[in-house]
Amino acid sequence: MRWYTGEELLPFLRGAPFVDVANGRVRVARLDPADSLSYPVGAWQHALSTAGVRLVFSTSAASVTLRAWDSGHQPEEEGLTSLWRDDAPVATHSQRNPGGEVRAEFPLPREGSQAYALYLPYVTRLEPIALGVTDGITGSGCEAR
Repeated sequence: MRWYTGEELLPFLRGAPFVDVANGRVRVARLDPADSLSYPVGAWQHALSTAGVRLVFSTSAASVTLRAWDSGHQPEEEGLTSLWRDDAPVATHSQRNPGGEVRAEFPLPREGSQAYALYLPYVTRLEPIALGVTDGITGSGCEAR
């Protein structure tokens, strides 16, 4: 299996205009971190959620595996990660984790190379660590970050 980690994930990342790679994890923000003190605390916390953040890629692999770090900020909330092709869901993974590494495997239909979007949870904060596939991935040319 080929694992794409850290900065290798950046070409596939969408929906996160502000990105930092540290300690092997991709941290995202939807508002400028340089202005974090000017936002109300609640607004800044929401800006750190992964709502709308996705990894967009093409592959012909039989499955794709996501490894991510759950910060544990909202352990009472269920995190739903979903894999989409075109405008239809292919597979979902849910977890309720008070913190630690999350691993989700998504089986893929064997129909040659297809474009996919792997959406991170909209409530919890997942920090992608790695995306693993057996046959490799390429950027799909989908919308810009």
